Amino acid sequence: MSLDLSAIDWTSSFFRAFSLIVGATAIVGKVAAGLIVPEQRHTRAVVGMAMVPRGEVGIIFAEPGLVSGLFDNEVYAAVVIVVAYTTLVSLFWIKLHYRMYGEYFESVRSDPGDASHERTRATDRA
Repeated sequence: MSLDLSAIDWTSSFFRAFSLIVGATAIVGKVAAGLIVPEQRHTRAVVGMAMVPRGEVGIIFAEPGLVSGLFDNEVYAAVVIVVAYTTLVSLFWIKLHYRMYGEYFESVRSDPGDASHERTRATDRA
């Protein structure tokens, strides 16, 4: 995989719009998928946020798409840029979430009688 950043037309409205749409779709889709986890609200949010930087599959499929001529350098560059910024931004986003709601996770970990997490402890014992 190689990407020549000097070959990207950063002023292209297609490049900007496409990368923003792909990025927003990736983030919203992954966070929404985390919301279906049968856990507490904060845990579901963390699961969704933790899935956001998982964009390696996009790069894996982008390379053959570029080589086969399915799409051009501009689309390939947008996919690579989206994978890069979702990977980097999500790290700060998760850290901010733990800074804001860290006491929730500490209380869950320190309360062994919390019935909502019996399923998790039973799974750990199996």
